[in-house]
Amino acid sequence: MKIKAARAGDSVTDLVDSTLDRMVNAVQSRAKELYKSGALEPGYAAARKDSADIARLGSRVTGLAIEFEDAITMVCDHSYPEQVKILTGYKKLLEEQINVIDSRIHFVKRLRNNI
Repeated sequence: MKIKAARAGDSVTDLVDSTLDRMVNAVQSRAKELYKSGALEPGYAAARKDSADIARLGSRVTGLAIEFEDAITMVCDHSYPEQVKILTGYKKLLEEQINVIDSRIHFVKRLRNNI
């Protein structure tokens, strides 16, 4: 009887050990995948969220990107001193547009909280 109990105990121990080994291997494998994918990088989650937010804008994003590239290309046709003036003005325009966007976000959040 003692021998059967000892064998049963050994079988349970072997089962637990092999299960733990498989779990450790699975966790290590998943951790390596995450490491290789860059998901553990500090900005990864923010970048994915930003990407999703931009994707919600749809085809308008492409148009905005094209307009930006056209504006930058147009600036390159001018002399360096003129480029500085044009880019400074363009930067101020973009900053004002960002202010409008921030105001709109604040407004929408206030409305959402009051509903």
